[in-house]
Amino acid sequence: MNRKYLAESALHFYSSDPMLLSLQDIYMSQDSEFSKELIRNNNIYIICKRRKITLDPYKIKYSYGQITGDLFIHGDIYHEWDRESFTLKSIHFDERIRLFNNNGFTNFRPKLDIVHLSINSLGNYLEFIDREMGRFMLSTNQLVSLIRPDWQGRENLEVLYIGQSIGAKKSRTAIDRLKHHSTLQRILCDTMMDFPTDDIILLLYKFESTKSIMSTASNNMMSDVSASSDEELNHFMSMGTRNVPRKTKINLVEAALINYFKPKYNFMHKDSFNPNNMKKLKTLKELFKLDLSGLIVEINTNSLGAKLFSEQTNNISKKNEISMSFFEDNKNHEDKEIREMCGNMLNAHIAKFPLYNIDERESFIHALPWHS
Repeated sequence: MNRKYLAESALHFYSSDPMLLSLQDIYMSQDSEFSKELIRNNNIYIICKRRKITLDPYKIKYSYGQITGDLFIHGDIYHEWDRESFTLKSIHFDERIRLFNNNGFTNFRPKLDIVHLSINSLGNYLEFIDREMGRFMLSTNQLVSLIRPDWQGRENLEVLYIGQSIGAKKSRTAIDRLKHHSTLQRILCDTMMDFPTDDIILLLYKFESTKSIMSTASNNMMSDVSASSDEELNHFMSMGTRNVPRKTKINLVEAALINYFKPKYNFMHKDSFNPNNMKKLKTLKELFKLDLSGLIVEINTNSLGAKLFSEQTNNISKKNEISMSFFEDNKNHEDKEIREMCGNMLNAHIAKFPLYNIDERESFIHALPWHS
């Protein structure tokens, strides 16, 4: 077991809150300059699937500054469902939810002084006209983000495909890619035929924030390091000055997330971070040049009130049940900060990859108890 530095380092990428879109939003937003600008900043998109959620058209009503109604989450058969009552007040509409009005997605927030309220024929959109702020549309999936029902995990989002919106030859947004995306078309066909009670949902993420993490953790604290004192000091001082090109960052995030979730419809990068394959990945060459020993990518859906999952991560979750028990026990804590911390932990996925085989070079990621 070899250790180069006493303090080994890793590059850590973490995401913004996701922007949630329905398939209809792809076309509704393309004529709005604000929507285009909003979407342009996102560089990773995820195509997800979850049980169909609709509104009961007979229960929706407005009174005394609030909207009340019932949501259905459908079962294996379309006409089987569970019901969840909700109440919406103006305080519920914050920056986490992007509402759609006549001008596309907007920063405006309704005051809930409503002169008109209706549901579309499929029950998947709520439309209302606020006396002061105008017309708004709210999808049932956005409603779930606001009311956070507990449907025993059925509200969670299955990851089917992960991609990036930065074009190889020219700049393009996630919407530009998805309008003519052959894999999305295939996913839609498969879902309509095999899972008629499921919906396809799009999540857009902005991965721009990066930090360096250093740790002296080791499987063997008595092991000697090969670096000299000067090399150790130079390594430590260089951590704050390392720069990775933006394109490389997005390539790394995409590859890491695909390798972590192993989505059904992705075919590249599913095994890129296998120790035998890493040296072949062009993007990782930047990290090897920087003398890093690990890569960490964190993605969170706490703002959606639902968690991402795949068959691969379900297996990982079983290993981490004990370490997550504290956060599960305190997710409804009376202290707001504790609730928020627990929500972030329960709805986060942290993909951790050592860049070297442990026999080749040990890093602190090898020593993490939840490293798999």
